[in-house]
Amino acid sequence: MGNKATLNQNQAANVRKALRNRCIRLAKDAEHIKADIERDCIPYWKLDALRDDLNDLADDLEEFLWNA
Repeated sequence: MGNKATLNQNQAANVRKALRNRCIRLAKDAEHIKADIERDCIPYWKLDALRDDLNDLADDLEEFLWNA
């Protein structure tokens, strides 16, 4: 039974790490968009993609919290 508990803890830790990495990637995407805007290049498609990615992340975070 101890191995199963450890496996469940490792799975949760892996999910947390993956969610954290997605947050970091999306923050970098936002920085790139900011740089584009500063150059007067408004990347509407990038904003749409970022919005969609953030919505997906929010859904995954909610699911993770409910299963924790």
